[in-house]
Amino acid sequence: MNPGPYKAGGGLFGPDHFTVQANNGDAVPAKYLVDSNGYYVMDPNTGAPLIVPEDYDPSALYDRYAQYAAYASDPSGGTAGDPNLILAG
Repeated sequence: MNPGPYKAGGGLFGPDHFTVQANNGDAVPAKYLVDSNGYYVMDPNTGAPLIVPEDYDPSALYDRYAQYAAYASDPSGGTAGDPNLILAG
């Protein structure tokens, strides 16, 4: 198969949202990973889009760990007492 890039939503790999089976047998909602331009993020080994949990949000993940990085470089960070700074998930 041509390595792409493939725009999501075209049905080339089936529906973009689906259910997969976890190792313990539970059904888990999943989706194909898509970049910020709407293209599938492809697995270089299989040539298929990467599959992630349906609620996976790379932007939220980045934001969360950016807080950790800021805290590690300056533990006070001028944020003492800031109720909006949440470091524990």
